[in-house]
Amino acid sequence: MSIFEQIPESRSCEQAGVTADLCMRGTWKEMSVDSLMAERAAVAVLNMINNEILKEYHRMCQQLTFDLIINAQEIIEGTEGNNSTACASHTVAVMLQVKQNQARFDSRVVLLCDGSAQVVVYPIRINRYGHTASCSQDEFIRYYCYCRQQ
Repeated sequence: MSIFEQIPESRSCEQAGVTADLCMRGTWKEMSVDSLMAERAAVAVLNMINNEILKEYHRMCQQLTFDLIINAQEIIEGTEGNNSTACASHTVAVMLQVKQNQARFDSRVVLLCDGSAQVVVYPIRINRYGHTASCSQDEFIRYYCYCRQQ
């Protein structure tokens, strides 16, 4: 592709070399923070943080507990496959808050037909962690860690 050629409307983010966390393609539809889809997405993100990211750090960092969903949006990627009899997966952008220090995380989750959920964009901490992660020297872990009281 050249800068002198017209970009096809059907070009996907993947074809353009844009990662999923930066891709804004599709229609973003606001959804209720109390919806089952928003709750499933938030639980998937919190489970990833506690069971994968902080897995090796449980002696130092508290397990994070859910507080509330701040925002949730379904990302609709076009109209093909709109067959009402077929099971469809749903992509949800979710922003949640945990009780520890009101830490806020933003992520995207694909909710699959079988009831499972896949976090497709690594949870991003969107507010400051301050001194609550001073027990860790690992810059990456500091975004997620809330130090246990000594």
